[in-house]
Amino acid sequence: MAQRCAARQQYLERLALNELTRAGFETYTPRILYRRVSHGRRIETTALLFPSYVFVRIVLHTPQGIRPA
Repeated sequence: MAQRCAARQQYLERLALNELTRAGFETYTPRILYRRVSHGRRIETTALLFPSYVFVRIVLHTPQGIRPA
């Protein structure tokens, strides 16, 4: 079992993650939390730590070729 990093098109994160998950791959996209105050209100938002990348866990050496972990 190995972890690999796959480049993907920016702004298509949800589509890429959904398709990889539907194909049976385990994915991971680390996020960072931003906190700020605007007009006296607390606002929390998250952003991708590594935009345009998704980490995928796969099994490499099998008789059937590459397959999900």
